[in-house]
Amino acid sequence: SAMCIRDRKGVERALRWMMPALFVMMMLLVVTGLSMPGAMAGVRQFLLPDFSMLTGQGVLDALGLAFFSLSIGLGVHTTYGAYLPSSEGVLRSGVWVVTLASLISVLAGLMIFPVLASTGIDPTAGPGLTFMTMPAVFNHLPFGQGLAVVFFLLLLVAALSSSISMLEHLVRFTTEEWGWSRRGACRVLTLLIMASGIPVSLSFGPWSELTLFGKTIFDLLDYLTSNLMMPLFGLVLTLLLGWRLAESVLPDGLSPLLRGCLLWCWRLVAPLLIAGILVRGLL
Repeated sequence: SAMCIRDRKGVERALRWMMPALFVMMMLLVVTGLSMPGAMAGVRQFLLPDFSMLTGQGVLDALGLAFFSLSIGLGVHTTYGAYLPSSEGVLRSGVWVVTLASLISVLAGLMIFPVLASTGIDPTAGPGLTFMTMPAVFNHLPFGQGLAVVFFLLLLVAALSSSISMLEHLVRFTTEEWGWSRRGACRVLTLLIMASGIPVSLSFGPWSELTLFGKTIFDLLDYLTSNLMMPLFGLVLTLLLGWRLAESVLPDGLSPLLRGCLLWCWRLVAPLLIAGILVRGLL
């Protein structure tokens, strides 16, 4: 469609070189972080498992992280899937997504944990760890301030790429249901989202004392999104797929064994695991 062509000329063209640049920058930061004093203690903490600490709750936490990292339950897969040619295998794309997401997660750990050990920053500080550790790394690099600007700019673009995929659903709804123009919908929705983000930003500063249920605005929204809405939507979608849509979406030619395994997974295994994530997140 014309919409797909426009987006490929804009978003896709920009991300085609920005994402590899971010990957190269992460590799540079990993090497620099590993050269800092005491960095190996962070590597051991990150890579050496202590299976005595592994519990059922830890497994559910890991599943919850995978749920969040892959944006399951947010509908972005339908957005990205609309850009895939019909000849593109869904299984192959899924394997690539999981593999690359895992690789980036490992790189992020190697980028952060050595710096935590070297600088003594609390590893339980939460989502802001990147913004605490990376300035310490750039201080050890020539032209560190300039590289810091480039890195955080690339990080911003990576975040925007995910935001665009979530914005697409709202844009499509307003254009199809309310008859808005695509450009007008993008402008209005972007302004509304930016305005709603102001209180979230202020919760890190002047409004940090404003809490509800013991959580700041940011923490509360993060809790509702990650712990409640994503698993709940994922659970509903899995049940809908397994019990109502399975026969219409399963391709022809599947062996009875594979067909049975998929149905068993969709109808029972996946809902039970997602329900575990949901219950764990609410506790």
